[in-house]
Amino acid sequence: MLSFLYLGMLFCGLGETVLNNLFAALNLPYVSSTTFKKRERETGIVFEAVADKTCDDAILEEKRKYVLKKIFDEIIL
Repeated sequence: MLSFLYLGMLFCGLGETVLNNLFAALNLPYVSSTTFKKRERETGIVFEAVADKTCDDAILEEKRKYVLKKIFDEIIL
């Protein structure tokens, strides 16, 4: 469950201080910098995997459009 919290924090660009302030407002125990860094590394792997897949999908789509345009141009000419 906390991994989702860290994922959201990383996605929004929020850091350890903001998380601890939020926890303080909710009367929850703070998170140590070691734990925060560990979760940041875990979620960073997920972000990298999603970014790689998204980039790969975009490249394939661009290639497909290029090939279709070439075929279309040859038919018309």
